[in-house]
Amino acid sequence: MKPVRIVLADDHPLIREAIRGLLTGTSEFELVGEAADGKECVARVRELRPEIVLVDIAMPKMGGEQVTAELRRLFPDLKIIALSGYADRQFVRAMVKAGANAYVVKSSSGRELIHALRAVADGNSYLSPEITSAVMSQWGASPSVGPPSPEALGERERQVLQLVAEGHRTAKIAVKMGITSATVESHRRNIMRKLRLHSVADLTRFALRHGMVRP
Repeated sequence: MKPVRIVLADDHPLIREAIRGLLTGTSEFELVGEAADGKECVARVRELRPEIVLVDIAMPKMGGEQVTAELRRLFPDLKIIALSGYADRQFVRAMVKAGANAYVVKSSSGRELIHALRAVADGNSYLSPEITSAVMSQWGASPSVGPPSPEALGERERQVLQLVAEGHRTAKIAVKMGITSATVESHRRNIMRKLRLHSVADLTRFALRHGMVRP
């Protein structure tokens, strides 16, 4: 029986090296190509036509959500596994909506990734155990609660979010907007509360995903 052909896309060489080593030790799967950014991922899949692609959700040039949607459009039968350092429900929901068949957190063991690959290869879905209960709570017990969007923010909050995502510090944002640093911090706290985010990195990813800043 031929091994399942896989393309791996992740911008971190150490992650690629670790997964490469894991797959080399199996007879079920064959890593046929790698990519370091989203555009390269799409090109490699076009070229190599694997059965499964492992997609990091935060990559340069094209993010994982955009890559997944594009691959799903081009290759409807392709199996897509999202790789992420984040178990946040909003990221899981976005990737599944874009067309991912599975979502695996990078803190998982190699054994878990193999389980995910086997499940997807057999035509099933897979979610890392640490996020399953949270996702089911979001989609089952609270179906009316959707993922946060920029529309949840006021105009000034959107301005602060954009400037934060562009890398500006509190003092500079205050000068640019003609407000005090304390007001900037207040806006930032409100933004995080409304968007259910917890760090500047989360805010930046949110802004990138919604086209509020350029990559």
